[in-house]
Amino acid sequence: MRASRSARHEYCSPVQGVRISSPLFIDYSHLITYNSSMLGYGICVFDADADGKDEFFFIKADNKLVKIFYDEILFVEALQNYVCIHTKTKKYITYLTFKSIEEYLPIDRFIKTHKSYIISASKIDNIDGNDIRIGEYHIPISRTSKDQVMERLLKGRFLKR
Repeated sequence: MRASRSARHEYCSPVQGVRISSPLFIDYSHLITYNSSMLGYGICVFDADADGKDEFFFIKADNKLVKIFYDEILFVEALQNYVCIHTKTKKYITYLTFKSIEEYLPIDRFIKTHKSYIISASKIDNIDGNDIRIGEYHIPISRTSKDQVMERLLKGRFLKR
């Protein structure tokens, strides 16, 4: 049995009880910024307001799109073909390359400390040798990038006698 035209449009209508006589297309391209390397992964970024608030992006995790704010990210961890994004409240595992997420995060807020870790500079509690502590987590600093990481972290903020 074939559905009538009006029944099909009622079913597809986003508002219950409203009939749509022709498809409605709205151009949202001015709101969304895509990185061409991420189009296959379903990630999009919404630009920040003029005051710099509400900076976030979406990832696909647990079969749904999840909004993640930059200031909620503690660190990002590489897991072979996946990336684990640790936030203040939860961790999200998504099918992304570590390189794509590294290019995507703001360079002034995040630092790559190891081949498998990117940290949020503002969330660091302390640094002990080649180890950074963020809450209960210990993130390693690689020997090859330790000088560069320390320079970026301390840049004029280290008080000494």
